[in-house]
Amino acid sequence: MARPLPRRARLTLESPVRSPDGGGGHVLAWTQEGQLWGRIEPRGAAEPALADRPTARLTHRIHLAREPGPGRRPRTDQRLTLGARVFAIHGVAESPDGASLTLHVEEGPFS
Repeated sequence: MARPLPRRARLTLESPVRSPDGGGGHVLAWTQEGQLWGRIEPRGAAEPALADRPTARLTHRIHLAREPGPGRRPRTDQRLTLGARVFAIHGVAESPDGASLTLHVEEGPFS
């Protein structure tokens, strides 16, 4: 079983990099964009069946205290990592004053 998430964590923001695989497709790799401090708030868990196999779906909100700066604002094609844990970004919401962000994420593993 995975260890509980820390309330405040230093997360790594990663972007996808697609390279040709030589057979007409591509290989997906991830490159680090930088570190962000965030407060992780667990939101829910569900166990939908995937091909008659139960799978865990964990969702969280990650709160960033301030805008991370030009070119470092998280996007929905990116992900966050914390050690071996992976969080796919599904949404980014800005506070009314623009000073902070809330990321809606799902915890992997992902294929």
